[in-house]
Amino acid sequence: MKSLSMRLAVWYAVAATSTLICRFALGYEQLRGHLIHGLDMLNAAEFEQIRACLGPDYLALTPQEIRERVGQTADSGMVPFRRKRVAASSLPCLPWRTHDELRIV
Repeated sequence: MKSLSMRLAVWYAVAATSTLICRFALGYEQLRGHLIHGLDMLNAAEFEQIRACLGPDYLALTPQEIRERVGQTADSGMVPFRRKRVAASSLPCLPWRTHDELRIV
């Protein structure tokens, strides 16, 4: 690398590559943060819907009582949330509660 033009070309390639690596890393972290925040909001909304279905004493319920209450509510409405891992279970649509009423912390 004796010539000035060769040194400038190598310096430019290193600078451009390091700039792209930094931008991609920052973009990845920002996208990851947005995705995690979106999943947190979805989990909070699902929890609010389940808690509304189970009632205020949901912490004291047995697994059988939980199945019965969710089953009763599921028979009366649509199922907006469904996951492959819990195909036998479903989260019912609660027509008396709108999305504006759900508190997401």
